[in-house]
Amino acid sequence: MKEENIQILSDKLFKTIDALINYIDCKDKNKLKYNKLRFIGNEIDAYKLIKKYHLKEKKLFCDNYGLFKDFIKPTYKNSYIIGPIGKYANRIIKLDIQGNLVEICFSPNAKIENSFKSKSLKNFTNENFVVLDVETTGLNFIQDDIIEFCIYDNEEKYFRKYLPLENKKTNTAFDINKIEDEKLLKATPLTQKDIDYIIEKFELKNKTILIWSGANLFDRTFLEIYFLKHNLKGIENFTFYNVEMYAKEKLLGLQSYSKDYIALLYGISTINSHNALEDCIIEKKIIIKLLNNTQILLDAREHYIKVKEFLMKANYNSLDAEKIYNEFCAFLYRKNGPVSNDYDKNPKTRGKEWIDIHHIDENIIDDIATRTNNAKENNDNESLKELDSYNKKERLVFATKVEHFILHCLLDIIRESSSGGVHFLFGDLLKMEIGIFDKNTKEYNIQKIKDVFYNDITFYEIVKIYCKNLILNNTNLENYVKDFYKLENYSFDNEKYDNIIERIKIEKRMFEGNDKTN
Repeated sequence: MKEENIQILSDKLFKTIDALINYIDCKDKNKLKYNKLRFIGNEIDAYKLIKKYHLKEKKLFCDNYGLFKDFIKPTYKNSYIIGPIGKYANRIIKLDIQGNLVEICFSPNAKIENSFKSKSLKNFTNENFVVLDVETTGLNFIQDDIIEFCIYDNEEKYFRKYLPLENKKTNTAFDINKIEDEKLLKATPLTQKDIDYIIEKFELKNKTILIWSGANLFDRTFLEIYFLKHNLKGIENFTFYNVEMYAKEKLLGLQSYSKDYIALLYGISTINSHNALEDCIIEKKIIIKLLNNTQILLDAREHYIKVKEFLMKANYNSLDAEKIYNEFCAFLYRKNGPVSNDYDKNPKTRGKEWIDIHHIDENIIDDIATRTNNAKENNDNESLKELDSYNKKERLVFATKVEHFILHCLLDIIRESSSGGVHFLFGDLLKMEIGIFDKNTKEYNIQKIKDVFYNDITFYEIVKIYCKNLILNNTNLENYVKDFYKLENYSFDNEKYDNIIERIKIEKRMFEGNDKTN
């Protein structure tokens, strides 16, 4: 066929991976040549192509999604490159297959279920289950290895196996799972005999396999690719259910649904977590409590009642305030989970959940976060050393904006002085109430579910507490609106804003009248 007889078209989008493969394998290709062959899918689809056409990985050091998106193709034939994750968790894999540029785009809207051979259970209602967990060298389904596999029924009936490194030379997730390379040197892959044994021993044709997973169905996707890679059969007998969905159904309104966090609320130790067997044991304990409708160790209502009653009193006692403050910090540590690192070691933040990091020892020294950040910026090692004990992760708690506001109200009473913290935080709450945030921002997503944060205290009660703080410190509302709320750069519901400000003024006058009467 002469080159001039081939019609070159821009792109072709395929609806199924089989249709894409049929086109690539077609000898004639109907005298059409496409600039790019596109498919909206996921890692499982990509690995099918990598395996079928014996593609080799070509490293491309590009951590910018936009630049990678415009990158044309791998630099040699029969190769593939994996791009970074984009702003909305999209990813692109580009493949050169027999001279065809193939692009697989991962989309949150793509139906990953179409690529699975295993089955999915939509609703979980009974105890006929086993628990499965894997440990890996990282988060990339294609480039990382499963290095530990466990399926668990009870302490006498489980299957656990270390698996060898195949893609990586070392366990790059050692800091998380603590699996030493030495344990993997003599490990062997899962065999068909192993799989047949597991299916029979755990009655997987009749039972549900519970995994604790995010939206990407981590364990299940890794296993699907592992079965493909090692030509294993039988995964069609696996019926998976993501138990995180069950936890969300049973425990409404939590700040997080991670396994470790919910274990903490149930008083289940996670000291040995992040090995596959221990994670299965922890998950099984949690699942049993969920099935039994066991109440979590959240005494939120009692704490909030105590805090509200104290903050609404006519007269304050700083010693009482300190006692309530310490109790509330201990409650938040249990409720929201521990902070990962010392404050000066860049701990993981949870801003997307409307959660801040608070220094417990703010009752001893103020503005610890600001002092620390300034010292780091100026390479002031002497100040960092002085602040070291206050920055220990054990002296930090996660707090929602509402909880953080309450903590700073108590701190103003303990210090018997006014601080900016209360007003900055009330400004954040006010912004949520008047709807200032644009779509496609983390604040907008929080704004849509903001009522979750008012389960134990209403915004109206927060306004009343705020008014008491204004009176306590004899402050002028207009000055705080200007200096702390920072609303000038936003568009918002002016009527709603005016109503809230008027409510503050009314409540403030009512409190002032009551104080004079008393």
